[in-house]
Amino acid sequence: MAFDTLCFSSGGIQGLSFVSGLKYLCDREFINLEKINTFVGTSIGAIISFLLMIGYSPDELIVFFSNYDFKNLEPDFSIDSIINNYGMDDGNSIIELLKFFFEKKYKLKNITMKELFILTKKNFIINSTNLNTEEEKILSHETTPELCVFTAIRMSISIPIIYTPVLYNNEHYGDGAISNSILLNKCNPETTLGFFIDTRITIPSPITSIKDIILKSIRILSNRYIPKYEDIKIINFSCVDTAVIALNLTKEQIDNIFNRGIICTKLFINNEKNQLKLNIIKLKKENKYKVNNIINDILNNIITEICSQATERIEI
Repeated sequence: MAFDTLCFSSGGIQGLSFVSGLKYLCDREFINLEKINTFVGTSIGAIISFLLMIGYSPDELIVFFSNYDFKNLEPDFSIDSIINNYGMDDGNSIIELLKFFFEKKYKLKNITMKELFILTKKNFIINSTNLNTEEEKILSHETTPELCVFTAIRMSISIPIIYTPVLYNNEHYGDGAISNSILLNKCNPETTLGFFIDTRITIPSPITSIKDIILKSIRILSNRYIPKYEDIKIINFSCVDTAVIALNLTKEQIDNIFNRGIICTKLFINNEKNQLKLNIIKLKKENKYKVNNIINDILNNIITEICSQATERIEI
C-alpha cells in the first residue's frame, strides 16, 4: 500500500516512540517520506508532524532528542499562575525549541499556516479544543490560513492545568486530545497510516505530587473516548515506565521510549505480513474454488450437449 498521509495521536513524551517507529518503517522501505504530502497530528503528534514536515529525518530527531536535556521543558508549578492564568506554565520553552528547529532549516522566525503550505507544498492538519464552545477546532491552511503555526501548535499542546490555555479570537483553547486524540476521521483510510499511543497499555506508577493527580485524572478521562477505526492501518504504541508529561527523564528512559517504538512497529509489520499470507491463502482457495466451478460448468455443458445430440440421433 502506498501511503501519502501520516496521522499521529496525542501521548506526551511517549510520542517520541513515533520517531523510532517511523525510522524502522523507512529503513525497510515500508514508508517513503518523500511521498508523504499530508501530516496530521494532535498535541505531541502536532509537534512530530511539524518537525517531519519541515524536513527533519527520523534519524536527525532521534540523535537530537537522545542527547537533549528535557528538564529545559519541565513546566514550572505555580499556584498563582493556575489561579490567574488557568495553568502552571505558558509553554514558551516548547515553542522556542520548535522555532529553533524551524529557523535552522529556513532562516525564518515565524510563519502562518498558509505560508507553511506554500513553502513545503504539504498539508499540515492539527487540532485544538475550544473550551468555550466545548468543540473540536481543526487548524490548517484551509481553516485558519493566517494563524501563526507556532500559535496553532501551542493551542494543540495545551494540557489542562499543566499549560495555560491559548486565547484566540476571544475564546480559550486547550489540548486537542480533549476532544479527539487522533484525527483519523480527517484522513483518507486507503492512504493513511496512523500512529497511536495507547495509554491503556501502561505500567502503574506512584502518586508523588498534585501534578501526578492531574495527569492521571486526564488520562483516565481520555481513555474513555479512544476512537476505533477498523478501516485504517494503525500502529499501537504502548507506554513505557514514564508518565505522559514527565520531562525530567534520564537518557536511559528516553532510549527506552525509542526502543518501545521499534518493538511496537516490528509487531505491526509482522501482523501485516501474517495477514498478507492469510489473504493470499484465502485468495488461492477462492480461485481454486472458482476454477473448479468453471471446470464443472464446462463439463456439465459438454455432457448436456452430448446427451442432447444422442437423444436427437435416437429420435431419428
